[in-house]
Amino acid sequence: MLFDYDLTVPNGTLQSAPATQRVRLTYGNLTEIRVIFPPGPATLVYVTVRDRLHQIMPANADGSLNFDDATIVSSMEYELTDPPYELILEGWSPSAVYDHVITFQFDLQPAGDNDWSVFMQHLFEGHHA
Repeated sequence: MLFDYDLTVPNGTLQSAPATQRVRLTYGNLTEIRVIFPPGPATLVYVTVRDRLHQIMPANADGSLNFDDATIVSSMEYELTDPPYELILEGWSPSAVYDHVITFQFDLQPAGDNDWSVFMQHLFEGHHA
């Protein structure tokens, strides 16, 4: 199941006060994250994805992604089994002249022994394990 979110990073945003957005997913197994940088940021926009305090993309805690006209793909087996089933998108652009929109896509599948019907029930009925 694909989830798709945009993060607007205003020009001049400092790393010490990044633009942030909590994105709601659902109970399941996160199998892939895609970060889509459109043409234009000229590697001046930096982003990360966190699960609470733990950074999951890029995996190194001191790293960040900054590209131009590129889609970055990270395959993984990351379980989202504890409420609130949210991730945090962060972005900064201290030397950018314009605001930029970076797109984040998340692929989830059923976790553990659950099948797709249980997964869909969690998603559409709002029930969480």
